[in-house]
Amino acid sequence: MKLNHNMFLKIKILDVSLLGFFLLMNAVFTFLGPIYTPVGYVMFLTGVCILLFFIIFKFRLQCQNRMLIWYIIFWFIMLISLLYSSTPSDGFSTIVYVGLFHIPVIMSCFMFCQNENNIDKLIICYVLASIILSVIVLKDGPIGIKNVRYGWSTTGGQPNTPALNLGAAVAFCLYLLKKEKNIIKKIIYILFMILFSATIFLTGSRKILIYIAGIFIMDSLYSSKNMRKNMLKIFTVLVIFFFAYIILTQNSVMYHTIGSRIFTNLSQEESSSERAILRQGAWRYFLSSPLIGNGIDTYKNVNTYHLYAHNNFLELLCGVGIIGTLLYYSFFVFITIKLWHARQNKLNLLFASVMIMTIIIEWYNVNYLQRGVFFVYALAYCQYSIEQRQKNNIGTKQEPLYDRTFEFEQRTF
Repeated sequence: MKLNHNMFLKIKILDVSLLGFFLLMNAVFTFLGPIYTPVGYVMFLTGVCILLFFIIFKFRLQCQNRMLIWYIIFWFIMLISLLYSSTPSDGFSTIVYVGLFHIPVIMSCFMFCQNENNIDKLIICYVLASIILSVIVLKDGPIGIKNVRYGWSTTGGQPNTPALNLGAAVAFCLYLLKKEKNIIKKIIYILFMILFSATIFLTGSRKILIYIAGIFIMDSLYSSKNMRKNMLKIFTVLVIFFFAYIILTQNSVMYHTIGSRIFTNLSQEESSSERAILRQGAWRYFLSSPLIGNGIDTYKNVNTYHLYAHNNFLELLCGVGIIGTLLYYSFFVFITIKLWHARQNKLNLLFASVMIMTIIIEWYNVNYLQRGVFFVYALAYCQYSIEQRQKNNIGTKQEPLYDRTFEFEQRTF
């Protein structure tokens, strides 16, 4: 006797695999900091296994992911650079570490993003993961009385790391806010933006405040052709910054975490002179092997502070030389230019603005090692790919990269 063959147990692949993506994102954002490492690796491996299951058995992942090909080439250049390093073991561990995180991020983003609707779903995942990140950063608090910046213990002594992830979340909330018509959801997105912004303030990250301000200004100037509306948006941003100034100077907690850092002359800070010395040393180190570099992530082994250069451009020049640095930036600059030229699309404007500001703050931040920032890079690339398919009129004709459902046939034997 056989059961009706029309009886199927239908499971939506997109929903199940989104769970894997969400676990992966949370692990990358927060749970691989020193405190949360055990939980983080469980979440990371679970997310990767879920995603790999659908890639191997159900997804017809086509070889169109040029970002993945680019990253593999860049990964091999990092590996080759170690041939010129005096301490290759340190650089090799870094290469393995970043590859294990960046590649699943790139593959998972590409796997979902056939159209803008799927990108929106991943943006919402990003926002939800950022809520968890904010809560954990606020819960952890500062590490001591002298060091009052939040986020040190969350991600291993780098409060700029959670701040950068939250900066992108503010930009994504701005996009969702503009797109949403439901007033209740609009209020929710505004509250999320307030939460993320407050957390960024408490991390004391000045560069991420510049990052957010740049995104808001570009969005205000180019999201509408109506000059009056644009000026009104810029005026609104200025009003927000005015009230932020009052809060920073009048609230003791905010003043000691970020206010004093903003209103202190940078030349008077010890860290400012230290970073200037690191940049000068990085330039000299680069000149000793300008073409292929001295080995990725090895500059910290040759300077007296035993720190990286605090500058992504110089860090890459030291590590992989002119060849690796040009390869790294040419890919992202190309995508950014393409998205900027098509900025009439709100999503294109969003990603172009985020990419521009990410590249700008890399003068003060080493982003090629960042796990979370590659989610933004990968999503920007996916949006560029969608634009290309639409231009070539194959977006609707192309076979999907995955089936929306898979079915298990129930039988008796």
